[in-house]
Amino acid sequence: MLKRCYKKFRKVMRVPRAIGRVSYADWKTRPIHFFNHIPKCGGTSLTRILENWFVILRDYPPHDLQFPNRDDFERAMQQHSEQIGKSLLSIRPWQIVAGHFLHSEHNVYVRYPDLMTLDRVRQITFVRDPFQQKLSLYFHGLRKNHAYIKGYSLADFICTEPNFMATCLGCSQENYKQVLDKYFFVGIVERFQQSIEILSDMLRKPAPKKTQQLNISPRNDEPSNLSEHDINNFHQINSLDYEIFNYCKILFARHRQQFTRLMSYEPTQI
Repeated sequence: MLKRCYKKFRKVMRVPRAIGRVSYADWKTRPIHFFNHIPKCGGTSLTRILENWFVILRDYPPHDLQFPNRDDFERAMQQHSEQIGKSLLSIRPWQIVAGHFLHSEHNVYVRYPDLMTLDRVRQITFVRDPFQQKLSLYFHGLRKNHAYIKGYSLADFICTEPNFMATCLGCSQENYKQVLDKYFFVGIVERFQQSIEILSDMLRKPAPKKTQQLNISPRNDEPSNLSEHDINNFHQINSLDYEIFNYCKILFARHRQQFTRLMSYEPTQI
């Protein structure tokens, strides 16, 4: 009877099997898992997979759809910003922290200083071609009616918040390679299925046969109206993000070489 109740509870709560196999003594030596979720880089799809592997501890800042009143939103953002200096030492082996770190005041290494010092933290992130990420963010804002998109044309929007991925990763021109070298795994959205298979092997988790593409933002014909000047300007002001993306492709190729069983897949749009 108790066994049946536990199975039902685990199914409803999506609790991974690992929760029952790790002793208290192991907590101080087992890896700590951390997912830096860069917006519009396949994170919603990945999170759905992570739910089958871990209990997710979400650390996402409030957004305008949650708090339509501007004063309420600013108070919520202030409260979120004050929650800095979080320790990862309490994270259990069956848990994973997942969150957005979109602004310099929410720098991931200020919010979680242990990321710089603990060797057993397994940091995970996914990156994407910077221009495609920016387009997806724009159309996501349109679809959801977010405040961040209001008053902007696409040509104007792509000039806002340059080097957005660098901000989310908490890195700079001087240290981005050192920061990325500390990551356990960096996936590529354009190779999403392949990235998931490699990550599942590295974590020794069951790989889904086929990943679902979630939170896709349909696009209109606005991108075709961007001028060559608009696109060239985007590349220029986001040069660091392109360096990051190219370096991540090098890291991904190294991981791929370790798992020769994988097939090649067509690029994925998310």
